[in-house]
Amino acid sequence: PEDAFRVFGPFNETLRYEVSAHSGPPLPSPLTTAERNRYLDLPLVDIRIYSLARVWSGQGNPLDRALRIQSHLQKDFKYTLDGPERPARDPLADFLFARKAGYCEYFASAMAVMLRSEGIPARVATGFQSGYFNDVSGLYVVRASDAHAWVEGWIEGPGWTTFDPTPPSGKTGAASLFSR
Repeated sequence: PEDAFRVFGPFNETLRYEVSAHSGPPLPSPLTTAERNRYLDLPLVDIRIYSLARVWSGQGNPLDRALRIQSHLQKDFKYTLDGPERPARDPLADFLFARKAGYCEYFASAMAVMLRSEGIPARVATGFQSGYFNDVSGLYVVRASDAHAWVEGWIEGPGWTTFDPTPPSGKTGAASLFSR
């Protein structure tokens, strides 16, 4: 139901698989009332997050509002793999109002909560990005360090639309000769 695939297997072995995919626009299918409610549901969150989402998203259609939230997170916040020095009582509020730095899960969670608070159904998606093509083996290599989280927001018309509010990390993704 989530348009996702999971592979459960031995953790000690290399996983190899082939993927074939259609490249094109997603097939539209409307959200049911239950799905819409699920993707608008919010836990108790700091009241300031609602106000910040309203200011950042502004007026207009849902796509433009989502893009403005994404832009604020990309421009005004910093990517880091360092977590907080001590656990925060409210990690999302700490990220948005104090630290203003975090890794992809913070950015994706913040945007999904803000979209939901603005009446735009949203979900956090996780998977892998990039990797590299190993021309010696003829395979793509995707490592745990390529793990990533992003957001999918429901926009009437195109359906689930991908947003990535995480700013670039600045790390280079080039594979060394030794790793090849």
